[in-house]
Amino acid sequence: MPSPVNDLDFIAARIDFDGPGGCWLWTGKSLRDDSYGIFRRGKRGRAVPAHRAVLEFFVEPIPPGLVVDHLCRVHKCVNPDHLEVVTHRENVWRGLMGVMKTSCVNGHEFTPENTRISSTGGRRCRTCKLNHGAAYRARRRAS
Repeated sequence: MPSPVNDLDFIAARIDFDGPGGCWLWTGKSLRDDSYGIFRRGKRGRAVPAHRAVLEFFVEPIPPGLVVDHLCRVHKCVNPDHLEVVTHRENVWRGLMGVMKTSCVNGHEFTPENTRISSTGGRRCRTCKLNHGAAYRARRRAS
């Protein structure tokens, strides 16, 4: 029986190709709902991160000692265009740069009053959340 990692249909059936921002979201098994997808090579095979398996399938093998960085910062994304093979040091540095940001993507400052810390440790802008909720309610009233 061929290994599932060599079966394009097996992999494609576990990817949502219409994710936000062009992300290909892994819909197969995950470590947690908000974390990296996992891919098992065969029934008794070792579980590997789905993004690594997909990158190796579509692009090339990942050299030993290197890791895969999600340029889009979406852990479930397996789009090879959103992944880059880097050193562990580079990956950590890029993650720290995100932590050092002083404002959200819409320019609202991360202050204690305007920042909510998610269960995974990420920061969420309260102003953006309120604006999103108000826009949603306005759309609901209009329809």
